[in-house]
Amino acid sequence: MEQTSDVPRTAAGETAGRGAAFPVGSSLAVFAAALIVRLAYALEMRGHPLFAHPLGDAAAFDGWARGIAGGDLLGSGAFPLAPLYPYLLGGVYAVFGAEPFTARLVQAVLGALTALALSHATFRTFGRGPGTARAAGLFAGLAFAFFAPAVHYGALLGKSALASLLLACTLLLVSDGLDRIRPRRAALVGLCVGALYLTRENAAVVALPIAAWFAARSASGDSRGSARLRRVGGFALGVALALLPAVARNVAVGTSALPGAGNAGVNLFIGNNESADGLYAPLVAGRGSARFEAVDAKALAERAEGRELDAAGVSGHWAGRALDWASSNPGAAFALFGRKVRFTLSDVEWMDTTSYAVHREESRVLGVFGILGRFGWLLPLGLAGLVLAWGDRRTMPVPPGQIGLWAALLTLSIAAFFVFGRFRVSVAVALVPFAGRALAALRGGGARAWPAVALAFAVGLGLAWWPPPEGLERPVVDTYNSLGVAQRDAGELEAARATFSRAALASPDAGSAAFNLGLVELQLGDIAGAEVAFDQASARAPAFAAEANLELAEALMTRGDRQGAALRLARATRAGPKSAVEFMRAGRLARQLGQPRVAETCYRRSLELDPASAETHNNLGYLLQTEERFAEAAASYTEAVVRQPDFVRALVNLAWLRVGAPDPAVRDLAAAQKLSARVTALLGANDRDALRLAEAVRSASR
Repeated sequence: MEQTSDVPRTAAGETAGRGAAFPVGSSLAVFAAALIVRLAYALEMRGHPLFAHPLGDAAAFDGWARGIAGGDLLGSGAFPLAPLYPYLLGGVYAVFGAEPFTARLVQAVLGALTALALSHATFRTFGRGPGTARAAGLFAGLAFAFFAPAVHYGALLGKSALASLLLACTLLLVSDGLDRIRPRRAALVGLCVGALYLTRENAAVVALPIAAWFAARSASGDSRGSARLRRVGGFALGVALALLPAVARNVAVGTSALPGAGNAGVNLFIGNNESADGLYAPLVAGRGSARFEAVDAKALAERAEGRELDAAGVSGHWAGRALDWASSNPGAAFALFGRKVRFTLSDVEWMDTTSYAVHREESRVLGVFGILGRFGWLLPLGLAGLVLAWGDRRTMPVPPGQIGLWAALLTLSIAAFFVFGRFRVSVAVALVPFAGRALAALRGGGARAWPAVALAFAVGLGLAWWPPPEGLERPVVDTYNSLGVAQRDAGELEAARATFSRAALASPDAGSAAFNLGLVELQLGDIAGAEVAFDQASARAPAFAAEANLELAEALMTRGDRQGAALRLARATRAGPKSAVEFMRAGRLARQLGQPRVAETCYRRSLELDPASAETHNNLGYLLQTEERFAEAAASYTEAVVRQPDFVRALVNLAWLRVGAPDPAVRDLAAAQKLSARVTALLGANDRDALRLAEAVRSASR
């Protein structure tokens, strides 16, 4: 009978060398290579500004972990992000101190363990005998060891290192084949998949083919349906045990009993709406970080629904909007999904808060290993290896279609939302065993289906290297703009000035960087520098014009330059403020500059956009009072108090108006007494403002 691999067959499809082990020397080589590369990158970048400040999700993870290390184990509210990694990071901080570099070293070890697990899993998957299997295992481990994106994302404070290890361990546990998987091992597989869900929810799609495999096939020598049921039950038990702590925590803090994060619906909407392009775009422009996203998602959802929503309600609102759009525009939704699949399979490492490409320019380690260690070579090698594995399928304990389905489902699960390069490391993990098989064949591993292999390789090249649309990203601008924000928030103003300047110079349309540079110049007291930066921002991106001129007007007003402030205010109002806050700020400036008509127009426009703003109602009331429109002023103050019952300024303003308004119809001593009592309760009986108000009410009552 013709052999389909270089591993001899024995009875019942068992391979020679069934009890063989992956060579110790090869294991050590893979682990050492992966660890050395990762440690070299961490050490090389240790003092670089891009590593000095956790950015984006990394900042959220860092803050969350510090709270856990400090004893706040439960936190409050729904998980903003998948929780397992922050708890791991919190444990590292608790043991070794809250130093991100230490976490990077721990994650380097996780990356090396992932490469080792993939070596052993590949060796077992391809027969665990001499020849091709050993070579495939070695090449697979080295492929992941030198895969530059995994080196980079694994060094960031993020989920990639942990998610990759959990996925590799899942593959390792099933690589012996179904005849070796009893209920206990099935429970371990489930435990890994459950932990994977708590790390990166979409990656848990591998549970579907695993469960189907357990249910559809019998273990060797045991054809009873009850055996299948026990194996599926063990798998389900493992998943449940992994999720149980998260469920218990959510119940304890009074939020949804679901185990994961509350951002699934938001992420679905971001990737599926009329303006989506396949990549990430924040719900509110300029607020694309984890610390803003949950707040904005809740506020916008509650405004649209007209009621208060819990985490599940917020997620459901956004998911509903995404599904409504897709069902109403099936053609556009399908085209967008195809675009995202294309992006997921592209060689481009699509950026998040920072760009892999920028880090590669700054790092010799990434510069060297990123030449060949990239997705553009891994995908064609993986597809070629899949064809070779199909020829080996009779000798493989794991059907190649099982692992290939993992890679396909992981790709589709990314495309269902939006695409980041760091999401794709999980796809790379699933492709690595096949890439190892292809490299072993190049070494002389006995492949015969070369036309099909060559075609698969060519298809992979075409998918990976097909040029994506231009202008979707601005790696240098956005990376250094994000870094500048972190430096500014940390009080490193001179460093932030230099970073924003670099970002602003990188592109002629870098409006956000120029705007942020203007803010820093104001903080440094350089009005002239701020004017230059803000004018550049307005010219490059007119959407910044109103806010830029408002910032300058407020700064000039503080310095006593009323003429300059008036000029900037006029420019701001001509540019057209875009938000309720901007209109409110413009109204306040106009009132201070003695422009009551402009102020009233701005306040009322602000309230059209945000009728619930107690501050704007109060400001409008004060303006109307200065205009001696006392009844209207009282109505505005009252509305402010209705919107925010403990708003002291509005309570005080309304109380004084009720005490001493020239219009008898507005005066109301009984109401003033109640308001005064409320102010005293809020400020305390010894507060000067409360005492003055109480005395005025008593005097008016005599």
